[in-house]
Amino acid sequence: MTEHSQTPPDLEEHRQKYQAFLFEMDDALDALQRFVKSVKKPELLPLDYSFESIDRLELLLDFVVTGNVTPDVDEDIFNTRLMRYMGETLVRSGRGAWTLNEDPDSVNYGMPGIGLIPKTHPSYIWSPLPPILAYRRTRKKGQLKGALMINVK
Repeated sequence: MTEHSQTPPDLEEHRQKYQAFLFEMDDALDALQRFVKSVKKPELLPLDYSFESIDRLELLLDFVVTGNVTPDVDEDIFNTRLMRYMGETLVRSGRGAWTLNEDPDSVNYGMPGIGLIPKTHPSYIWSPLPPILAYRRTRKKGQLKGALMINVK
């Protein structure tokens, strides 16, 4: 057995966390929807899993980063909810499925992402979290939608 074909020691832990991630998906997305409705900013609605709604998600993140809106959960949970929404937007469009990145050489190893994206390499897994974290730093308009649309061909 080669070094790269061995199972990393923490893979089972990542798999268990991934199963919990999937199990909590609907509740987490519902919580994001409730939060967005509670902030009473009509320009954030609807969050309907359309590609256009990613611009509204970006606006929500703008409001949070600038302090105009305070999330109802800590930053990590909030980022994960945004990640779920972005990923689920791609999945619901018929362009992929949730999977766990099990490639120990990947920077996104152990993270949930979207795989089976048409017209991509079978091993390609897109993670929505890095674009969210990057947007928090740069706040470049259209960045979230651009990151998502790379996967739409």
